[in-house]
Amino acid sequence: MDSISESLASPGTSGSPIPELSALAPTHEAFAQAISLGEEPAAACQRLFRGKTAATAGKKAAALLADPAIAARIAGLQRQADHIARHHAHFTKADLITFLVETIQTPVSSVDQHHRQCQEWTRDELTTSGRRANATSQQKTQSPTSKKSTATKASSRAAKANDTSNGAGEGLGTITQEAGTGTGTGAETDTAPAPPILLRSKTKVPSKLDAAKLLATLCGWHAPAKLESNVALGLAPTVEEALTRLLR
Repeated sequence: MDSISESLASPGTSGSPIPELSALAPTHEAFAQAISLGEEPAAACQRLFRGKTAATAGKKAAALLADPAIAARIAGLQRQADHIARHHAHFTKADLITFLVETIQTPVSSVDQHHRQCQEWTRDELTTSGRRANATSQQKTQSPTSKKSTATKASSRAAKANDTSNGAGEGLGTITQEAGTGTGTGAETDTAPAPPILLRSKTKVPSKLDAAKLLATLCGWHAPAKLESNVALGLAPTVEEALTRLLR
């Protein structure tokens, strides 16, 4: 955990005005801390209370949030986090909103490895042939060796021919020497220049969509949630009859 999470897990530290004692049960305390750290209530219930489905976890979360003791604990943890952010990290809500707006408006093409919006930066080195530079150089070092072995075989054949024929030995020897020299010269001229290296960089930035969602939540720009409920009224028979006659 980071410093803020550790302070929330141990109330009363870092000069926070929140009292250290908590009268909640361990599971309820864990639920309050999870909510104060931004976890969804239903997801926190599914994690803390095993065997609950999404529907039952939602009902359990609503019941826990309606508990005055748990609600007070969540509010206290949030006040403690605000105290730490303001007085220790010197980071306010205005700073957060400024960063979110910057995340949404900053073009990705303008972010380099030194930009504060950069989360991760990597660079790959490739050749124009699509192979790594070390693989290309290894192939080049093998090429003169194969040509040298070919020249050696040619010299051996020429030596055998020189031993079996008289009068033409000097000519064969001269031709073999010239072929060896020519082969060596060809090895030097056939060596292709190293292909140029291409640099490909990748930059990872925060999600603009997530930043927009968080900004809308902080500013209260979401539309009010529509809640539907059925209410059963226990009315006397005479009242029901009167309402029925009025509604006809």
